[in-house]
Amino acid sequence: MQKTHHIRVDVLTNLVKNDIANIVKFTNEFEDEFVKIVVDEDYKRIQAT
Repeated sequence: MQKTHHIRVDVLTNLVKNDIANIVKFTNEFEDEFVKIVVDEDYKRIQAT
């Protein structure tokens, strides 16, 4: 017998909002580092294609 798992939409929404808030806080506090991370990841993606 398989068990079914459920997650409530409001719980998921709060988790996503908290993650976004943490990312925004990081980008505000460490803008230069954030830009470097994004540029490095974009460069890696371009090199892989």
